[in-house]
Amino acid sequence: MEIITENNIEKEFTLVESIFGDLKNYHREIEYLGFGKFCDVYLMCEEKPKKNQIDILNEFNENYKEKLAEVDKLIIKKMNLTDSEQIEKIKNSMLYLDVISIPEKNPKYEMVIVCSKTYKSMYIFKKTINIRIEYKNGQIKSSEIKKNTTEDNN
Repeated sequence: MEIITENNIEKEFTLVESIFGDLKNYHREIEYLGFGKFCDVYLMCEEKPKKNQIDILNEFNENYKEKLAEVDKLIIKKMNLTDSEQIEKIKNSMLYLDVISIPEKNPKYEMVIVCSKTYKSMYIFKKTINIRIEYKNGQIKSSEIKKNTTEDNN
């Protein structure tokens, strides 16, 4: 996985002006092998991404396999399931890393990731689980399985 630098951001990220307020979003799709085709990565800032945002993204890129293995276990734990067959179906389904968002200033968290799993629920029906994980100081601060992953966790 390549190291992200200020120079990479200017060349490889797309600037998306926010329709709400003065924030800017620098966006890029990154492939995290084994976790879906592409992940949308957003660096949200007032002007340009700060060094700490870039450092947070690089730290995640360096350790994403370990962090996502932890998320995979969290999903089973959060669902509080007792049916071993359903647990196995969920465990065996692929974990997708959908979004990484790193805000410039947020007192609650420094990074958010959104992941999902889709599995067969009853023979032909598919069910999708979405989980939002908020990180602070490199550690999971909160995680919630939810339908609307754009809302902060409680």
